[in-house]
Amino acid sequence: MSVIQEGSKEEDVYFNFINSIKSEVTKKIYEYNIKIFMRFCCIKNFYNLSIMQNPQNQIVNHLMSLREKGLSTNSLSTRLKAIYHFYDMNDIPLNKKKINMFKGERSRKVVDRAYTHDEIKRILDVSDLRSKVIVLLMSSTGMRIGALPQ
Repeated sequence: MSVIQEGSKEEDVYFNFINSIKSEVTKKIYEYNIKIFMRFCCIKNFYNLSIMQNPQNQIVNHLMSLREKGLSTNSLSTRLKAIYHFYDMNDIPLNKKKINMFKGERSRKVVDRAYTHDEIKRILDVSDLRSKVIVLLMSSTGMRIGALPQ
């Protein structure tokens, strides 16, 4: 195969993957995650990723290495979605049901909790008037950060 044909296939494989994603934020996240997978597989370009022998085993191995690092199931799902999208858009079938069996039990790594009175007082001690209003409004009503307009 000539260098020109391989370069063209590289562009096609990448084009299929990245341009089928609508959101710019999702594009960045998926590209980041697929590059992590490529590094794990010691693969330098997208075309070689698309012709890799038995990608399913590599995905499972990658998944297991991420689990050993302590990633949450939500993080694993995000990584997997990028990989699935790459292979779906390049017409490479995967047994997703089998791969998903290796994700493990759903568990939260971060425990949400309300701020204590002491923590709120320390925040208020260093805040300006606008920030004090925001902190007191949110802490007294249970409002989330995203619910408060600019």
